[in-house]
Amino acid sequence: MTDFNNVLSFEKFTEGIPHWQRNMDYNNMKNISLEKHMGEYFNFLYSRALNLTALSENQNIYLEVAKIAQKYERILNMESIMTIDMDIELIELEKETMKQLYLSDSKSLPNKIDAYAILNSLSNQYGYSIRNILVNFSREELIKIFVAYANTISYICMQSYEWSSDGYIDKNRMNLISETLHIIERFKISDLRFFFGADKKVFEYLIHYVLNSEIDFKEISNSILNIKDLLYVTNLLLNVEQKKKYIEYLYENGGIMSIEDGILKIEESYESKIRKYFKSTGAFKKNLYNKELEEVYQSFEARRGYSPFILEEYIYEYNEKFLETRTIISFIEKEALVEDIYRKTGRDKVAIRFMLDDLVLKKCSKTNFIKSTFSDDNRLFRTPLIEVKDYYILPFYTFVESAQYFRQRILKNHLNKGLDKKTKRLVERNYDEYDLKRLKSLLEKEDIIGDVNFDLNKFEECKELFKSNHSISQEIDFFYIKNNTLHLMELKNRDIDNSLYGLSQSLSKAKEHMIKMNERRLFLLKHRAIFEGILGGGFDSVELYLVNKNPNYLDNTFNSKYQINIFLFEDFYEYVSKQI
Repeated sequence: MTDFNNVLSFEKFTEGIPHWQRNMDYNNMKNISLEKHMGEYFNFLYSRALNLTALSENQNIYLEVAKIAQKYERILNMESIMTIDMDIELIELEKETMKQLYLSDSKSLPNKIDAYAILNSLSNQYGYSIRNILVNFSREELIKIFVAYANTISYICMQSYEWSSDGYIDKNRMNLISETLHIIERFKISDLRFFFGADKKVFEYLIHYVLNSEIDFKEISNSILNIKDLLYVTNLLLNVEQKKKYIEYLYENGGIMSIEDGILKIEESYESKIRKYFKSTGAFKKNLYNKELEEVYQSFEARRGYSPFILEEYIYEYNEKFLETRTIISFIEKEALVEDIYRKTGRDKVAIRFMLDDLVLKKCSKTNFIKSTFSDDNRLFRTPLIEVKDYYILPFYTFVESAQYFRQRILKNHLNKGLDKKTKRLVERNYDEYDLKRLKSLLEKEDIIGDVNFDLNKFEECKELFKSNHSISQEIDFFYIKNNTLHLMELKNRDIDNSLYGLSQSLSKAKEHMIKMNERRLFLLKHRAIFEGILGGGFDSVELYLVNKNPNYLDNTFNSKYQINIFLFEDFYEYVSKQI
């Protein structure tokens, strides 16, 4: 399930890799081939960063970026540097691909089937292009390259947001790009989530593709990968797959796709709302470090023997590690890493092995490759260890990034082994449903009939009803009764969506929730006499609210089909405060 020894040759992968020794001189142990690949990617990243600077049209920002470049002039090859507008170049490549389908440059697509057929054709075209690029390299060489790129983008991403000029700064290209992008972030010229996110998704996809595909790669290759072409075509493929996921919602809600100026577009009113949602989530910060959540992590550690604390302690508190952190990729024996963590933290070795198992990349499903690639428990930047025989391929900065996701993975139950009942209930109380306490206080203050976390199944009358109605939810997150109306709220804690694919999954989940909520409304009205006694008040109608803990695309809308109001929690709290 996790060992890729059957597809990666241990001997081939370790060719040209220096073995660890004391007082290693890394200047004499460079991998020339990998260095050339890295140079191509560094130039590409820096050119895109310079383009973002140009978009600011701000003379002061130009000067700051120029001063940064001057500090790194020893390593800059100005002849290879230009500005690259990736968005424009992606549009041009999409137009070229659309021409190969021999379609009109302008055409409305009111039929979903036609739009889906075009998306499938584009997906096939991009898929062929990706395959034709990759088959010219060995599987081992590609994994080295893509893992190195992923490690690079992890480092630059972290440094760009948290750049500090204090202390000694090595004048290398990763720091040049990081410091330049920090200017972009500081002046809010562009949302860097999408700058980094685009590349991260590409590398997640490509690494899974190389590890899981059954195509014949070359045994040996001396070519240099054109990372720009590969990044572009993979980016377009993933965009197409996201649109395929979104198309159901689009057409179901009256929208359409069309071909405009030679490219396939989502109807502008929907596209505009998507952009607005993504922009609105930029400033939202999730708190994973409060007192209530510490209780969850401690409970998790008490049962599993490991927790985010161990991983964070090992990464951040010990500079001297056996694990080599100065290289772009490390290749370490599994037991050596266990021993290194044990000697630093003193934690149980069995628990350490379980922790590392939660950080190992798994093989993908062949039947639903895209979904498997981007599943929450099998994404490279959350599970960065690649297992080969008794070794891990370990990109250190991606390993560091995975530590930042580890708390969230516990709270969302996205680990190999599901949470035990006690910890799961603690997560619900201290995280998922923590805000319900505020609604409980509001009810008590206004002396209104209502409650939170109301368990219907504890009443004998309900138990009989639920025996023949298993699909009806037996717990009410929040309700109150006023003016003969029963108000029911369901609270959902889905993560913020940073891609159209994730947003489409949220829309699909929301539809499922609304169907079930409406079924329960009909169920309560059918057996109204029983539930009036249980809930403590009479009602002749039921109002439904789907409420999101985190910003959601559907917030502040009303679904007319299911007659359900959709809110962000803070807006709902304000609304209820006025209503009662």
